[in-house]
Amino acid sequence: MVKATFISTLLFSALLLSGGAAHAAGKVEFDCPDLRNEKKRSIEPLYQGYEGWFFRDNDLKMDFSISPETARYFKRLNEALEAKGTKLIMVPLLSRALMAPTMVNHEDPWQENYDPELAKLSYTGLVNDLQAGNISVVSLLPLSETYAKNDPYLYNFKRDIHWKPESSRLIAKAVSDSLIKIPEYDSLTKVKTVSKEREKVGRAGTITEELQKLCKGDIQAESYKPYSAERILEESADALFGSGSETTPVALVGTSFSAVDEFNFLPFLEESSRLAVANFSIAGGGMFTSIISYLSSPFFQEHVPPVMIWETQSVYNFNKGTENLFRQAIPAVQGACSGDLIVASSAVELTGDNNPRILLDNLKSKSINGTDYYLHIVSDNLGFKQFTLEMDYDNEDGEWFPLDRSDHYDNKGHYYIELSDKISGNLERVTMKDIQSAHAKLDVTLCQKPGTQKTTNTTTPDQTITDQPIPKEKEESKP
Repeated sequence: MVKATFISTLLFSALLLSGGAAHAAGKVEFDCPDLRNEKKRSIEPLYQGYEGWFFRDNDLKMDFSISPETARYFKRLNEALEAKGTKLIMVPLLSRALMAPTMVNHEDPWQENYDPELAKLSYTGLVNDLQAGNISVVSLLPLSETYAKNDPYLYNFKRDIHWKPESSRLIAKAVSDSLIKIPEYDSLTKVKTVSKEREKVGRAGTITEELQKLCKGDIQAESYKPYSAERILEESADALFGSGSETTPVALVGTSFSAVDEFNFLPFLEESSRLAVANFSIAGGGMFTSIISYLSSPFFQEHVPPVMIWETQSVYNFNKGTENLFRQAIPAVQGACSGDLIVASSAVELTGDNNPRILLDNLKSKSINGTDYYLHIVSDNLGFKQFTLEMDYDNEDGEWFPLDRSDHYDNKGHYYIELSDKISGNLERVTMKDIQSAHAKLDVTLCQKPGTQKTTNTTTPDQTITDQPIPKEKEESKP
């Protein structure tokens, strides 16, 4: 990704040269003497902009570039979805500072170097790098001009990270413009959706609650008009979920921006595109929670959608910790394997202690390595959400792979883990550790992806492993 590297370098150089260029000053509205008091602060640092706006570090982000490795993971995920028959459309939301650049307080040393032009350049680079992997991306940068022509407060909260319905409607229209252009559009389930404004309500989120502790005076909730919507299917109701019809809805995965009903993003999408949309977004879960929850569920395999919209925030760090998450999402698209694609399998019972369990062993002769292979673990206990897999290879290399479905995930008991492409040895053993004293029956399958079979690869009979922890002497011998 030469382009991403170039943009990162340009951003760094321009920051050095800018030296805090002059900006028009606005009004700082609140007296907040404890804004940076570590003893009183309970969330991430906040910086007061003009006219009552407050920003986080992420809101002031200027470098949205993705690494070459991250770009490859995005490309591979897109290819997996395409092979399944699903078109991916990504919607990276603008940062709050890009939506309200005139509200950034350049007299504050924590905000003085923010340059919206550099941020725009880097956001464009993000879009270009994703598109280079043949991913359809809806660039929202043109909307920054719409925000600038009007009061940005019409579209976004001053003291909450979310959009208002007015901004939700604009972005839904931009996404719909892309949906209408896809070749499959005419064959997709159509709906008529009508949205209606409701009475004004107040929104006082985490930031407002924090400011009430750190600032003097009354920090009030912000008022806005939420929406409600009514959908009328133009086809049979069964078509919406693929029952009795080849047509399935557009799937929406995303964050609280898509999940909170009052912001009305999904109904606005249906209004402007006339397409039926099924919402799998999850509030408070971050970038991958909803997409992994959705792809790992049996529902995805039973009702594969022709289109999946992935709404996410560009302020997330796309490069940090995402390898673990991509390695769960990509094989989840493939789903469970059967027949010749089963390399090894076992049945494991957890009986309440937290001793490590060997899930698969004696795999050395099968020459298993790389991303052509993945593990599929099914638990009958949906409360079993945290564990670590230790994967040992014959070259004395290995890795620990933590899984955690405890925070906001819609857990269905299915876990997919792609093997690493960074280990050259052959997989010997898979061990489950950090078991939280759970009772569960696990079905464990080592799968090979279609089209990658080796003629020497054979399927082994199922193993049943019941309450057999690793012998103490074997565990202590581990390096």
